[in-house]
Order: sequence, then C-alpha cells, then structure tokens
Amino acid sequence: MTAPPTTFNLIDEPWIRVRTLSGDVEDRSLRSVLDDAASIRSLAGEIPTQDAAVLRVLLAVLLASVRGDDRPSDDEALDLWLDWARAETFPDAVDAYLDRVRPRFDLVDAEAPFFQVAGLTTASGRTSGLGKLIAEVPDGEPYFTTRSGREVESLSLAEAARWLVHCQAFDPSGIKTGAVGDDRVKGGKGYPFGYPAWAGNLGLVIMEGASLFETLLYNLPLVWSGPDDLPQWERPPVGPGIDVTHPAPRGPADLFTWPSRRLRLILAGDRVVDVQISNGDKLGPQNKHP
Repeated sequence: MTAPPTTFNLIDEPWIRVRTLSGDVEDRSLRSVLDDAASIRSLAGEIPTQDAAVLRVLLAVLLASVRGDDRPSDDEALDLWLDWARAETFPDAVDAYLDRVRPRFDLVDAEAPFFQVAGLTTASGRTSGLGKLIAEVPDGEPYFTTRSGREVESLSLAEAARWLVHCQAFDPSGIKTGAVGDDRVKGGKGYPFGYPAWAGNLGLVIMEGASLFETLLYNLPLVWSGPDDLPQWERPPVGPGIDVTHPAPRGPADLFTWPSRRLRLILAGDRVVDVQISNGDKLGPQNKHP
C-alpha cells in the first residue's frame, strides 16, 4: 500500500476543477486558478453547489489579500475594483498573501488540516462514511446516482478537498456523528440544531461573467470587509466543540469560510476512504445584514 502523504497543500497542488476558455476541463491549484482566472471560463466541479462553495473560498482569499486597517469606503472599494478590472489580473498582493497563509492550506497537516479538526474522533470509533461527504450520492437506496461501486469507496485527495469545501458550505441538517470533546453530544450522537451548513440556508445568487476573473470581480463584496474579517485559515484551529469566542461572522470572508461542521478525512495510503462529519458552529439566517 502506498504510504500516506505527509503534505498536500491546496495552494500548490491541483484540486480545483475548471473549464478553460478553449473548453478543456483541468484540475488546477488555488494559486494557478487565481493567476490564470482571465483564461478560465468557469469552475467545473462535480455539481453546481460544489462550484459555488469553491468560489466562496476564492473570494475569501481575494478579500483577505487586500484587507486593510479600516473598512474601505465606497469610493476606495470602487477604485480598487476598477484597477483590477482594467488590469484583467489580480495584484501581487494575492500571491504574497498565499505565501503567508500557506501552512494552513495543507489538507493532511497533523495539527491544523485545512477545514478539518486534527484528531477528531468518536467514543465508539464509528465514522460517517463517504456517502455523507459525496453530495451526489443519495443516502440510503441510491436509485438516482451518478456514481457507485469503487467510485464511492475512496476519493483522491483532490476530489476529497472539493467535497470537503462543499460539506462546510452545504451539508444538510440532521443527526451527525458525535465528536469526543463536544458537550452537545448525547448518546454518541450530535443532534441537529435546525440549520444546514451556512450556504444551504438561503441559497445563493451568483453573477457570472465571460471568464472566472469576471465572475470573481462581480461577486466580490470589497466594501463589506474590514480589518477583523478573517477567514477560517487565519483564526486559531477549531476544536471539536463550539467556538464560544467567535459566535458570529465579522464579515464576508469570515462568512464564506464559516466552520459549519467539524470534519476529519480518513486516509488509507494516498486515498481518502472515510470521513467523520460532526456538528460545527451554529449559524442561522436571521439578522445577518451588514
């Protein structure tokens, strides 16, 4: 069996599926997607909600890369937006930002794996199963499914990363695998608190451009992002329980990466063969106007 990888950094490794302007479908790294956004037609993941979830991560990176000491005025945000639109490329600040936060984008890091909780476990040793992660596989009797057999037994790290991002954004409400260290767990179960993961609460409206670069610009809420609007990868790693120090998002980058679930990918060699999905931080749709 292949030894488990010691690193898989999403900034450098190809994992985001895109469609180029020539119509080819390719897997690209996060850095490559942002560097070449003007030559990419769109994201091209397994399902549309996966593309929406990945888009939100890209938007959070862009917002964080130009975050200042104050929330920008309308004029300042417009000037920055126009500079990017005229240049048809994102500034060097994006690359510099990715270099700075690179350690937090490692999917298999031992201490702070991307969008996961290191050492997440259950009292019984039970896990959730990949069927809970792969949203295009119906739970129970899979009469209408786009995959079966080996396709649901394991995932490459690249595909697992896409479904991980999707799970944090769109995972449905319901009973979850109860995590050790979460005070909400009763009888080994994490009972629902009434809401799906954040992006599944109200749905999304995305304005699409002729290229991914235009799509990112059209959906970038620069004026709403201030100095305390930190994405998940700039905050201390979460544990299995509620983060009582951070009860509500402080801006769009924070919201786009909200830790709705506590997750841990389980590897066998270089393949993801299982997952634990537990309850994360509750976030309802009420009173979320900026």
